[in-house]
Amino acid sequence: MLWESLPLVDGWDYLKKDVKRMVVQPGLANEAEILSRVMNGWGVNITVLMDSPYATLKVKEDYVEYEISPYVLWLTGLHREYPGFWLSRFDPTNSLYQINYHPNPPYCFHGVLEIHLMAADTHPVTGAPITTPCIVSGGQVVYVEITDDELFRKTFLKLVKGE
Repeated sequence: MLWESLPLVDGWDYLKKDVKRMVVQPGLANEAEILSRVMNGWGVNITVLMDSPYATLKVKEDYVEYEISPYVLWLTGLHREYPGFWLSRFDPTNSLYQINYHPNPPYCFHGVLEIHLMAADTHPVTGAPITTPCIVSGGQVVYVEITDDELFRKTFLKLVKGE
């Protein structure tokens, strides 16, 4: 109900953050930060285009954390639009892999929204070491942030009461 009421209340903002080109070295200690925010709001969409099928996208919402790679999405058959994680591009010929996260309805969080990318250091099937970095070509994170808690509550309560 809250999500659908957003156009009728005040105290929030619709924000986009472009994911810039970055090079992520393999290994657990080399996570690249895409977004880290402490706020109240909704996550609407995440899209990341990279050159490695084995790199892991990590999304943390409050106390819940998801980790997914293009390879896992391809293996599970999630390569069409789907609520949640899905793969819109798996192109080994051109080394292009695109992960999307589009929850429906958008997830609500109170506190932390963190998105990181980690390049794989071992092949998931053979166990062979991977020494090449993952290159992120771009992407976008779209989210709604409650910018004024008091105004948001006040206008939402007025809406619910029919004032």
